[in-house]
Amino acid sequence: LQSVVADTLNQLPALKAKVANAVTEERAKGFTMIKSVLDRIREEQ
Repeated sequence: LQSVVADTLNQLPALKAKVANAVTEERAKGFTMIKSVLDRIREEQ
């Protein structure tokens, strides 16, 4: 059990980096979608 816990703890920095990258990419996609909607609204006015 101790080795499993140690192995898991050793993987945390890599997992944190992957999650941070995924969050950044999803945020960028969200901003792109919002900008697209706002641009369409402005075109209609």
